[in-house]
Amino acid sequence: MQKLSTITLLLLLIIISQSCYKEEVYEDNPFLIKKRVLVFDTLKPLNPSIFIGDTATIEASASGDSLKFEWTAEEGEILPNGNTAKFTSSNPGNYSISCRIIDNYGNVESKQVSLLVATEMIFSEINISEPLIPINFTAKIAAKASGEGIEYAWGSPSGQIISVNDSAFFTATEAGTYSISCTATDKYGVSIEKLIDVEVTDAFVYKALIASPEEIKAGDYSEVTANVLGGEDCTYAWKTFPPANIVGSGPKVLFTICHADVFQVSCMVTDRDGNSMTQSVSIKVN
Repeated sequence: MQKLSTITLLLLLIIISQSCYKEEVYEDNPFLIKKRVLVFDTLKPLNPSIFIGDTATIEASASGDSLKFEWTAEEGEILPNGNTAKFTSSNPGNYSISCRIIDNYGNVESKQVSLLVATEMIFSEINISEPLIPINFTAKIAAKASGEGIEYAWGSPSGQIISVNDSAFFTATEAGTYSISCTATDKYGVSIEKLIDVEVTDAFVYKALIASPEEIKAGDYSEVTANVLGGEDCTYAWKTFPPANIVGSGPKVLFTICHADVFQVSCMVTDRDGNSMTQSVSIKVN
């Protein structure tokens, strides 16, 4: 009788212990099999945004028994491969990628993730009208980018910058090297930044002496210009060799002569502090 009670007690203990495993099921075999609960952890693209024509990889992380993955996309082409899928689209936009997981027991879990497909933005260049400028001179900077709905944000740690869309105007009151930044952002939030430096000097900038045209007939005129930045308070001293006629004064004059030769026209520019610089240009007279 005691032996029978012991057996009964053991059976009760086995039944109670087995009842604690709520995840156990019987399948075709006669043995008790523990079933893993379907858990869909994450669904994420390896890159949250791509350009048109590029391919994105989306990965599903899940646990369970004999999982099957079903992938769908509202647009574009999706190529499933188990718990990962490849997606591409020829049209820009935000697209929803769905993954439905079914385990061996008919349990189902689903998740969705958004993926941005953007028109490729190309920020081709940023250039400045004058990379070397005097104090209080305004330089124009222009950016060139292609894409959809591009907006530009300009900045400089010092100096004054006024921006108008893809252009900016920079002025500084102290000499030094200034870094100008421009960030181009398209309507999908893709941003590219470029930098350009401008040198500011406390003297005038004598860029060039230009004759137009550089070849004339005897008795005709050539316009000669001293291209000086920050030369408003400067004086201009003109000379020719061999001697010829200079008409006018200031940064722009007319050159003329009645006989053929090659002439050197020079202009010395002097600022109010006595700093001087001279350049010359050749003019051929036929």
